[in-house]
Amino acid sequence: MRTKFHPSGFRNGSVHDENKNFSSGISFSRKKIFLLTQVLFSLAFTILFAQNASHSSNGMFGELRGQITEATTGEGIIAPTIKVYENSVLITGTIGDFDGNYIIKPIAPGSYDLMVTSLGYDTVWIKELKIGIDSITLKNISMTQSSKVLKEVMIVTEPILNPGNVSSCTTISKEKITQYAINRSNINNISAKTAGVFQTDNNAPYLNGGRIYSQQYYVDGVPMRGSISLPSSSIEQITVITGGLPAKYGDASGNIVSDPLKLFGSKKQIPLQAPPVDDGIVSIPAPVAVYNPPPVIYSNEEYAPLIENEYLNVSDEPLSTFSIDADDASYCNFRRFVQSGSLPPKDAIRIEEFINNFSYHYPQPTDGHPFSINMEQSVCPWNTAHQLVRIGIKGREMNLDTLPPSNLVFLIDVSGSMESEDKLELVKKCFYLLVKELRPIDKVAIVVYAGNSGVVLPSTPGDKQDKIIHAIENLQAGGSTAGGAGIELAYKIAKENFITNGNNRVILATDGDFNVGVSSEADLLTLIESKRGDGIFLTTLGFGTGNYKDAKMELLADKGNGNYSYVDSYQQGMKIFVEQLTSTLYTIAKDVKFQIEFNPKYVQSYRLIGYENRLMPNPDFNNDLKDAGEIGAGTAATALYELIPAGSGELISSVDTLKYQYVSLRPNSNSEDEILNLKMRYKLPNEDQSQLIVVPLKYSSNSFENCSSEFQFAAAVAEFAMLIRESKFISASSFQQSIDIAALNKGTDADGSRSEFIDLAKSAAKIYEQLHPVTAEKK
Repeated sequence: MRTKFHPSGFRNGSVHDENKNFSSGISFSRKKIFLLTQVLFSLAFTILFAQNASHSSNGMFGELRGQITEATTGEGIIAPTIKVYENSVLITGTIGDFDGNYIIKPIAPGSYDLMVTSLGYDTVWIKELKIGIDSITLKNISMTQSSKVLKEVMIVTEPILNPGNVSSCTTISKEKITQYAINRSNINNISAKTAGVFQTDNNAPYLNGGRIYSQQYYVDGVPMRGSISLPSSSIEQITVITGGLPAKYGDASGNIVSDPLKLFGSKKQIPLQAPPVDDGIVSIPAPVAVYNPPPVIYSNEEYAPLIENEYLNVSDEPLSTFSIDADDASYCNFRRFVQSGSLPPKDAIRIEEFINNFSYHYPQPTDGHPFSINMEQSVCPWNTAHQLVRIGIKGREMNLDTLPPSNLVFLIDVSGSMESEDKLELVKKCFYLLVKELRPIDKVAIVVYAGNSGVVLPSTPGDKQDKIIHAIENLQAGGSTAGGAGIELAYKIAKENFITNGNNRVILATDGDFNVGVSSEADLLTLIESKRGDGIFLTTLGFGTGNYKDAKMELLADKGNGNYSYVDSYQQGMKIFVEQLTSTLYTIAKDVKFQIEFNPKYVQSYRLIGYENRLMPNPDFNNDLKDAGEIGAGTAATALYELIPAGSGELISSVDTLKYQYVSLRPNSNSEDEILNLKMRYKLPNEDQSQLIVVPLKYSSNSFENCSSEFQFAAAVAEFAMLIRESKFISASSFQQSIDIAALNKGTDADGSRSEFIDLAKSAAKIYEQLHPVTAEKK
């Protein structure tokens, strides 16, 4: 049975309820509720936070222990989840045993916040708990039963016998639950009253002779990866299946506990084994893994491999073709790293997204096309034997009052991986900003996804801002991440509310950590490409640290007629949804492609700086079926080419001289002074046939110092990004040179972004020097 989402279902109303479990987002008004066992969640959670006892022996750490009990009966709660936060950052945690006992060690001395959760109980927060040096802190916590009533709990064993039929199914009614629960109020003790269900001495259940801990619990057909201590008063009915499991419950398999799991996304396999008994307190059997937090926890982030563009000989490859866009995610992600005192991986640095983070004062179009094209040539600042060419476009500015109505779908990831201040909480704040900018003619729907997807808010007029904000405010995180299902549903809602000649757009907010259903890059590519022809555009917004999946986020934007930004702060949200709202939401041209032909009279070789993942085969330039980049209203996009002049004598890798071919210049007196010829194709948003613009650039002997400040600043940013990437094409440059050029050309800097870049560049240079002291001396 499909999960039902409802705006009011994401917060249970208790003063203690700051529960981030996605299960709180499930409406309990449905006829059936199912629960999962703690096996999967316990394994995943414990492998991240299992404690290394050997660390406590050095006397520099403390220990936290206690018991989680039910407030009215005083009985221990089975397998509660205890999470430890420092400054709103989750640093460690554990799962309690079957009596609610827990131990967390070692834990550094300090002040922490504890969050205790268990399905069926209100979340409890303990603020500013003090941990001392070489001491044991005891903290017992009681939990109150939630007012939510679970209609039915289903417990299933591993798939055996006939998968198409249920051969043994027992239902325990509310009356029986009340009768059985006199001495012990939890699911496992009650289900043990059913034939075929047994318990260990520790009250751990096992069914029909199956393996211990091999059960699954379902809520409304959805496997729940959380703790399974439920008070009897919260349950109306329990169904126990002990044989012939239906196919839809085929994932309830005991073999999970013997499979290796991965730690922090690494390729190292961690064998599973039962933990030892500690001071008489029995823990849930789970994998044991040492958790030593690295200095910077970005180990599970994913970036697509990026191979820097090489020089190409004009005699061999006279044409350069690529798709242009104005994404800036890479730069914003870089800012996040530097502000945390580190540098991003090389593959995380896309030079074009550094350049395109900044506004450039290119003129507005005047010839009927939606763009102006601006080109310039000068000496290359980091290699004066080379030339540098800048190609910039500026999209037509549009007044918000004259823009067409918008049909927006907010697609928000509320899975467990989004549970932090820099993820879901920041998502909410950013969407509040956008909602405030909506007009009565606009409309918004909200779709969320975790283990499943659902509509939180149907399409609602923009003047109903209180209703929209209330729906956003009630979102909470928890569960796995079925991103593909969310995308399918969001596009379905957008199509149902499609506005002809309007702005139809899905805005996806996620960390990209899809792990259920459609999740591979190939599957996501197929999915998003199938939606591209519906006239619905896509904005992808990346959030968070630690497990951020940049590769998937960029793929979705590239292939989904969209744009991509990384949101590292509230200020970036302001930029996206307030200061640059029209460029973010309103596409003025799609499938924008460049094709440049270089004149061998002036150019021996060329290299496109950046855009490595935007290169296109030359024939695709004239093929209107091939996807390319999108440009928003008022957007400026810039590309740089580094050129080796003709006759320079500089050698690059090349093929042998051809035996039968001869390359000569075509005699044309009108083009002899041109260094290149630019062709640009684009489509208007609602059209399928491209339009062509052709603009040549005349050769210039201009010095770098005499070219425009916009050119010089863009070159400084590119130079810096190449240094951070340790480009092999910039060995003679230095951080100080790029910083000095940027400082001399920051101009009025109305939004402060150029000044911020200079400060970040200085900080990054210092970090680089600490990481590479020998190399840094040369830079």
